[in-house]
Amino acid sequence: MLIRRDGMASYNLAVVVHDLCDGVTEVVRGADLVDYTAVQIRLWEALGAAPPTWLHAPLLLGPDGTKLSKRHGDTEVAALAAAGWTPRDVWRRLLPLLGIEGLDHVHDAVASFVPDAGPRGPVTVDAP
Repeated sequence: MLIRRDGMASYNLAVVVHDLCDGVTEVVRGADLVDYTAVQIRLWEALGAAPPTWLHAPLLLGPDGTKLSKRHGDTEVAALAAAGWTPRDVWRRLLPLLGIEGLDHVHDAVASFVPDAGPRGPVTVDAP
């Protein structure tokens, strides 16, 4: 369905048109959205455009095994800062979730990123 019952564009149509207008060529998103990818590829092609490439990152799970969300408490970077975390503490904790470890500077992360090096399945994030 491309148009919802209320006459608004569906998520799939809206995101494809938005990304097409913005010139998006690469998309990184959670693995929970992998099922939408095939539909979106077809929409890109129907609009006469080359689809972007997609990387579906593993889901982050809370200690209870459910998708990490606000209900797990302080999951925002601002809350970590309020708890005394430095930016370095945050990226040193998060980069290994992408398969990037042992860096002294966060600026080296892009050059060190290998899409297939990270975890394949969901990742459980313990409380800070």
